[in-house]
Amino acid sequence: MNAQLIVGTYDTVKLKGTGSSNIQIMVNPDTLNFGSTIIKNVRATNLTIKNVGDNTLTLNLLIEGADKDVFRITGSSTINISKDETKTVTVEFYSFSGTQLSGSLKIDTLANVILKGKVLKTSLTLSPPSLEYGTVKVGESKKLVMLIRNDMDNEFTAVPTITGTDATAFKIDFSPKNPIQPSAMDSIGIIFQPTQAKNCIAVLNLDADKSVNAQLSGNGVIPNDLKIETGGFEICSVQAGKMKEMSLKITNMSQSTLTINLSYPLNDDNVFSTKYSPSAVFKPEKRIAL
Repeated sequence: MNAQLIVGTYDTVKLKGTGSSNIQIMVNPDTLNFGSTIIKNVRATNLTIKNVGDNTLTLNLLIEGADKDVFRITGSSTINISKDETKTVTVEFYSFSGTQLSGSLKIDTLANVILKGKVLKTSLTLSPPSLEYGTVKVGESKKLVMLIRNDMDNEFTAVPTITGTDATAFKIDFSPKNPIQPSAMDSIGIIFQPTQAKNCIAVLNLDADKSVNAQLSGNGVIPNDLKIETGGFEICSVQAGKMKEMSLKITNMSQSTLTINLSYPLNDDNVFSTKYSPSAVFKPEKRIAL
């Protein structure tokens, strides 16, 4: 960059310098819109900050504005960011009061990100508020229905999903007809079909943001549907070195396929053995003689 400084009418002083850009960071996006969030719920979203300058920066993050109390920075409000490094900042929206809320995230003196969100003051009424299936035999199923009443001032579009560790034990049988109008009611059917003996817990989410949900729980048990006929089993004396066979008949009376494993917990001297040891498929109505 070159310039001239003219002093009076006779002398000229030449000036010379190097131009530079003031841009040190790039922020994406420049607006965080949390959308419509049902009251008493929290929604989080991210933005990225990239250091495009020549030096390591220490940036102080500060939320400002009339509604600043409903927005919060997750983690430290001070970040160190090296040249060419990109860091992620998470901001949360706490929809506890108000309607249309806004603020700004000040990133030191280098940038400002607009924050805005809408609070839905009323929500949905779920009846019952959770689905408890009790005890269900492995291989069998049970269906329960939940009623959904839209207490909001606007229509509600249900996007039901099931999440959680035991989500595969539950499935959606039928969904509400979208959209559910204000003050209207619809229903959803959920089936519990355990595949193993355990307590199963999952979450039914009713909207795309997973802000409206209900707990699903059920206990899978092994069906007690074996018919055992002792046949010739009796207490008897057997001469040392000799062997005696006795019969035992097992019938699968259930409607599902079972796997059976035989063992002798008190067989310390290994004096008992099984001629046939079923440990694979044991179909309904099948009988095995031991």
